[in-house]
Amino acid sequence: MSSTVEMPEQDPLIIMTRVFDAPRALVWETFTDCKHQVHWWGGHGWTLPVCEIELRPGGAWRQVMRTPEGAEYPLNSVIVEVQPPERLVWTDAVQSTHPDAPPSPLHTVTFEDLGNNKTKWHMVARFPSAQAREMATKMGYTAMIETGNDRLAAYLATR
Repeated sequence: MSSTVEMPEQDPLIIMTRVFDAPRALVWETFTDCKHQVHWWGGHGWTLPVCEIELRPGGAWRQVMRTPEGAEYPLNSVIVEVQPPERLVWTDAVQSTHPDAPPSPLHTVTFEDLGNNKTKWHMVARFPSAQAREMATKMGYTAMIETGNDRLAAYLATR
């Protein structure tokens, strides 16, 4: 199952939803624990050689994604809100590592228990402007998340 993607005209949002065939506690754990993120985060063939997360408000979330060709993309984020196992909010500081990157969104992800070992993952990325959202979309923002979700679904199937 693929993610649904919405981009409301009136708001600089990207809204994505996906249902995973796994219990909410497991989806939460694989999303918030680096020992799991290294198996699925990023594009096909990408690795995550660096992953550190302080899962608390104000905590740092640092990742380095590496492409199959060896290019590295550092991500430095700050955790804003944590409500295990149902809600995680963070913001990125990619401008510090990629000056040409669009302004970062505020990410809010919720994990809804649908019963029968199914979990609805719902992400709202709030960009500072419509232009920033458009720039992120052109740079492959939604495609990268969709690929990561595909990899997460495959990883969850092995758990």
